[in-house]
Amino acid sequence: MTDLHSHIAQLDHRGWIDLVDLEDEQEVRSRGSMPAWLHSGEAVSLAIAASRGWRFLTDDRPARAYAATFGVVSGGNLGILLALVEERLLTFDESNALMTQMIRAGYRSPVTDPRDL
Repeated sequence: MTDLHSHIAQLDHRGWIDLVDLEDEQEVRSRGSMPAWLHSGEAVSLAIAASRGWRFLTDDRPARAYAATFGVVSGGNLGILLALVEERLLTFDESNALMTQMIRAGYRSPVTDPRDL
């Protein structure tokens, strides 16, 4: 297990986060056709999402707009926090505390309280 895998495994014993990579030639070609302005990690993630019918998670608005051209559903940190609250994995207060920490670390949020969503 790589060091990254060990960090991911600590997040949840059920293994709801899984590290994946490009699997076939179609995904490799798709990644290669992505525009240069798209970050490498986003390009790989988008190629995988488009190929496998997955959602694409990023807070980069241009990347989300580009994902829409593939018909890929996208979202970002706020959507993840809201989903965690809806699934009762976080309370609103815990979500708000995380958002506050993110903002202090430089995250630019359109809202300051998850309840505003």
